[in-house]
Amino acid sequence: MFCKFCGSEMPDTSNVCPECGKAAKNGEGWKIAVIALCAVILGAALVVAVLFGTGVIGGKEEKATKEPTVESEPTEAVALKSDYEVDDETAKAKADAVVAVIGEQKLTNSELQLHYRSAVYTFLNNYYYYLSAVGLDTTLPLGEQTCGMDTTKTWEEYFLDQALESWKSYAVLVEMANAEGFAQSDEDKAYLEKLPTTIAEEATSYGYESVAAMLADQGGPGATEAGFISYRTVMYKAMQYFDVKYNGMTPTDEEINAYFEEHKDEFEASGITKESGKIANVRHILIKAEASTTDENGNPVYSEEDWAKCLEEAEKVYKLWKDGEATENSFVAMVAQHTDDPGSAETGGLYEGVSIGSGYVEPFEKWAADASRQSGDTELVKVESTNYAGYHFMYYVSGQDVWYTNTSSQMLNERFTEFFDSGVEQYPMTTEYDKIVLGALTLA
Repeated sequence: MFCKFCGSEMPDTSNVCPECGKAAKNGEGWKIAVIALCAVILGAALVVAVLFGTGVIGGKEEKATKEPTVESEPTEAVALKSDYEVDDETAKAKADAVVAVIGEQKLTNSELQLHYRSAVYTFLNNYYYYLSAVGLDTTLPLGEQTCGMDTTKTWEEYFLDQALESWKSYAVLVEMANAEGFAQSDEDKAYLEKLPTTIAEEATSYGYESVAAMLADQGGPGATEAGFISYRTVMYKAMQYFDVKYNGMTPTDEEINAYFEEHKDEFEASGITKESGKIANVRHILIKAEASTTDENGNPVYSEEDWAKCLEEAEKVYKLWKDGEATENSFVAMVAQHTDDPGSAETGGLYEGVSIGSGYVEPFEKWAADASRQSGDTELVKVESTNYAGYHFMYYVSGQDVWYTNTSSQMLNERFTEFFDSGVEQYPMTTEYDKIVLGALTLA
């Protein structure tokens, strides 16, 4: 596997690039399979992105691996304490207590527990390598630590707020769907009717003796099957409605072009012009060069002969593809056998979302983001970084102009935000904080 940021070769099991120090994948890998399954239904992450804003105008979206901004240094924060966390028996006893209401939608402690743990684990997985920078200590209770993201709250209060906002997003959409008379498909209805069976099958597949055992382990004390079914039902119906409404707001090409011209200065301030290239999906087969000598520091030195041998091998692979069907499918079929990049061997050499400044090695990125690139384009691209050298046999899958993608996203974001805000105003949330209890959560 190779680091996409600096090109350094990494062991497949490595979590952090040994050269640039960036996270290739999460180190601890906090997992909560139950909640993860819910979150991916119809791309629930998209709802979060849209509802809470990822527009270009006013600032670029941050990558998950980027260090989060803190309001002040954690050492300067005033010591706070919150006590929503209770013992297991109390959490179970109060699992069915209603703690928030939106229209006809009611949130129980059992459901809140799932939203809360999802918020915690998502944050831990996204910012694992920056926890110390924001003052989060996984060995201490969250209710006894001042939040580095908002020093007026504890981490427990911070994640509780996120959990409540998460539920509100789905509940408001469900209320809007019901008011509109939104009808789910027979397939969707069948899915929801089978939820108890589906959950039981999931428990078995994850190696649990029962649904109760799975929920106790993954959802914590107080997480009940009834609460879990309600959790999924609300999320699923909200996502179905969101999918229909959001896709129905897609702007036309003419609208996108007009919007860009109207906000041209704002986009340019964010570094986006009509010459910004493409956001591309590409495939590649890496043929690494082998250095015959090293310098005084032990770094490889590639001679002309080394490069000639590498190019010869790359051209053989290229010719093999050209003499065959010369299609994307035939390219994919060749990847596992010929690539020196094990990190993409199982995906047919696929890398998605490549654009200028996206963090890939420069020649790779520049070729993929070329504005003139067309689907099916191929080329051998020479790369020499401080950590590896060789030729990438590139295959251009698809792409879209950066300006077009960002303008369309911005317009969709504005349209849906306006629509959703009207729902929030029409269906306010009432929360009874004195009834909220959270089961004990141990992270270390």
